[in-house]
Amino acid sequence: MKLNKQGQISIIILWAMILFIFIALSFAKRASHEVKMVLSTKERVQGHFLIWDTFKTIEKLLKNDERTVDSLQDRWARLKDNYLKEGTTKEGSWEIMKLYDEESLIDINKIGPEVLKTIFGSYPEYYLCLLDWLDEDDIPKQGINIDPQWGGYHGAEKDDPFYEDKEYSPRNKDMHSLYELFLIKGAGDDNGPFPSKESTALKEQKINYFAQIINPVAYAHSGTHQVPIVAPPPLIPWPPGTIPDPNSGENPIRDPSPTGTGFTVYGDGKVNINTAGDTVLGASGFTPATIIRLLTYRFRGNVFKQTGANYIIQQLVNTKCLLTNEQAYSQITSNITNVVSKGKIKVNSDYFRAYIKSETTRGTENTVIMVLKRERVTDPKPETKIKIIAWWENFYLP
Repeated sequence: MKLNKQGQISIIILWAMILFIFIALSFAKRASHEVKMVLSTKERVQGHFLIWDTFKTIEKLLKNDERTVDSLQDRWARLKDNYLKEGTTKEGSWEIMKLYDEESLIDINKIGPEVLKTIFGSYPEYYLCLLDWLDEDDIPKQGINIDPQWGGYHGAEKDDPFYEDKEYSPRNKDMHSLYELFLIKGAGDDNGPFPSKESTALKEQKINYFAQIINPVAYAHSGTHQVPIVAPPPLIPWPPGTIPDPNSGENPIRDPSPTGTGFTVYGDGKVNINTAGDTVLGASGFTPATIIRLLTYRFRGNVFKQTGANYIIQQLVNTKCLLTNEQAYSQITSNITNVVSKGKIKVNSDYFRAYIKSETTRGTENTVIMVLKRERVTDPKPETKIKIIAWWENFYLP
């Protein structure tokens, strides 16, 4: 009887030990999860500290840079020369991959129907639907009223059957993202500009192509100087399986990708003559002969400080980029006068795009796109402010 009691006690002790071990292991597992969560949170916090350090560097750079004129000679365009491209802190390291003038691109919201027609005119239905997406009314465009050859084509407003099963409809105002080009009626048709069977990367390359066909590339020689052409910014693919919602109001993501070498959705519709490439200058109305002179002037280290036609012409003459006795002189000066008179040219910029990459001490990488707006305020005191108006985190940077 005594042995039975001892056996029972031993069994109880054994079960108690097993239960204790089980509880200890459970607590250990939970503690391990909590430690991992703490470390993960710490990594994210450190990553954001690094991004913030990078932003403060860019903010200082843009605030202290020349405010009246922006050009490719400025400090923001010469990060490496100013030792401002990368840095190291106790949290890790950061690098500014790209920082460039957003207003060196074509604002697709502001260029108007005629320039859009030069880009998408070979897709009549899509072109008319694009105009309906951007205009403020709900009246579908009729092709015959725009081009007699387009009598059978019509645009599409929000009551069009195409949008019945969609979570979006025509914005009837400015685009928030270049990816809205993919959402317009006719975009994904087999004979449309962006067939649905094509990959996003291929669609991006096609937008890149559309930007390039606005005007022939202005490769040429001027005297003994070959005119260099500004290299386009890189394409950033949209995350797989996602699509931007054009009806989301103030979309915090907005346009995270500079899809195409010549398009943007930011700015006031004016192009910075000191930073725009040949394609953008061509879309602004400058002829190839004029573009050659403008680029030659810039890449010899000069900067346009005013937007007056007479000023621009005189600068080209003074630097011998344009000779008064050459055969094309009158055509070039007339072209400059015509473009400047439309008020689409500027010499200072307010919008900039930054690509940032950071890595924590534990090896966690973050990549961020920022679109920044620089503005001058007077209240309560005069100062230059840098606002983040778009932010996209952890994308693929090729």
